[in-house]
Amino acid sequence: MKTLLYILIALLLLSACKDKNDLNPVVNDYPLAIGDTWEYDVIVDGLIYDDHSSQVPTDTMYITRNYTETILADTILHDTLNVKIRQEMIDTVGAYTYLNTDNQGLKAYAHRFVSGKKSLPPEYFRGLNAAKIQPGNLFYYEPPLLIYQTPMQEGDHWIYVDNDFNRIEKTVVGKEQVIAAGRTFDCFKISLKYYMNDTIENTLTKTQWIASAGLIKETTTYNRIALSYASGEEAYMDGMEVKLLTNFELNQIP
Repeated sequence: MKTLLYILIALLLLSACKDKNDLNPVVNDYPLAIGDTWEYDVIVDGLIYDDHSSQVPTDTMYITRNYTETILADTILHDTLNVKIRQEMIDTVGAYTYLNTDNQGLKAYAHRFVSGKKSLPPEYFRGLNAAKIQPGNLFYYEPPLLIYQTPMQEGDHWIYVDNDFNRIEKTVVGKEQVIAAGRTFDCFKISLKYYMNDTIENTLTKTQWIASAGLIKETTTYNRIALSYASGEEAYMDGMEVKLLTNFELNQIP
């Protein structure tokens, strides 16, 4: 009887798991209607080391944040380029990215640094002219950043960031289900590779899960990534950052 019960439980678990071949993520475009909103919980959990080679951590880091993206309005760049303004709030700190889609996919054309360089994701800041990274400034990406290639398919590969200092490549490596915001999403799984001076960068790895509703989940693994404090001191961190969708409102529900 007990053996039969175990078999039944196992069969139930198997039937609840959707085979990869049965997943059907569809990302033909990216939601950009005015008013579209995504809310995320972000958790950073890590160990702090005094130097790059130390085996004994001296401190821990655990941070929770709320992150919200909202499509605010239409505007025009360079007199002719129609774009959408996306507000990005980390708790109460804000920034703006100027986006639109073309036949390649979702692109970022510019970024406004409302709160200085800290509002800019680290992968963008590397290699940029620090004098331009000031509150209120509008920085143009030249060429524009291809955030997501659409329509998306498994195996797609493209260059996300490419400048004199670093290069970031994205590859759609598979399909997975993600449970978030009270529902289950069929997602494309995207792996990011970072290069500095044509050498692969091993201090961080990032993975994204994308569905028709947008970015559902993102994880970043840190491997002795350098930290700079306001005091001028430096340290290194091993850890994980997880960004997970908790709520979203779209004008057109996928």
